[in-house]
Amino acid sequence: MGNTRGNSYSRNHTELDPDVDSAFWDFDLETASMGDLTATLDYVFNVTASERVFYIGHSMGCAEILAFLSEFPEYNDRFDALFLMAPPLFMRNSRSRILTGIANLAEDVWGYYEIRRPKPRPWYINCQNIFCRRMFSRMLSISYPQLNMTMLPVIYDHLSHRSSSKVVYHFAQMMKTDQKKFFGKYDYGLEENQRRYNGSPTPPAFNLEAVSAPLYIFYGNGDKLVAPEDVKTLAATMPSTEAIYQIDYEGWNHNDFVYAIDAKKLVYDIIIQHMETIMDRPVGAAGGAWHTKILADQLTNYLNQEG
Repeated sequence: MGNTRGNSYSRNHTELDPDVDSAFWDFDLETASMGDLTATLDYVFNVTASERVFYIGHSMGCAEILAFLSEFPEYNDRFDALFLMAPPLFMRNSRSRILTGIANLAEDVWGYYEIRRPKPRPWYINCQNIFCRRMFSRMLSISYPQLNMTMLPVIYDHLSHRSSSKVVYHFAQMMKTDQKKFFGKYDYGLEENQRRYNGSPTPPAFNLEAVSAPLYIFYGNGDKLVAPEDVKTLAATMPSTEAIYQIDYEGWNHNDFVYAIDAKKLVYDIIIQHMETIMDRPVGAAGGAWHTKILADQLTNYLNQEG
């Protein structure tokens, strides 16, 4: 289970105190990908002695792995497959573009700071009526019929994990781009871009053509953050796309991939089927994954227990 700096499980630093030093929060998507994800993957490979693994990502986790592989293509052969749920890379058609104006203002006024600090559960968290369910559905980006109200306190606790405002600014920049297919580094403005990016006035795009690991992409037609048309463009752009799935549920939203009642049936079972198919290939064949079978079995057993 991966971790990105700043959340409740990842707040240690050799020099900076996240509660005091604003410099701790000066990180974006690229920092998380090249720093946190690189360290995580190297640790997994070293501790498990595995040569190849599966990667399952949701939302920002998808952007992190593709940015990482675009910069370090030598890692492509370490993955039997990448399963990407609601990947926010091309975002020009996002229905959350209102974030761009707010992000611009916040960056100018407050700079980089901690967001989504955990808060005590509100008094209305145990409300079970129709009005509350619709309100929580919108707040949490979970489609109304798929929201498990008895799990709501747990969902609320986990959605309130910390991050940096700079990450939000980074995604907002990709929403307001004029380019149909742009997934790039942070835009600091003309002068700073030229200093950081070898004289370029604009931030460079990540080289997605360098990604060769097999991709299985999933999206929902009710996602308010990641537009279906942008996901289809991504799938068509990536040279190693194996399959793309629109979830067979009308209105499937962004966080349904994680919290929906039917997520196992509609998403996870498909992922496990692909994993099992890949693992059945002969050892040494392209995509052979005998060493990941234990992990897949554990995942299958867990999901069966959860029902």
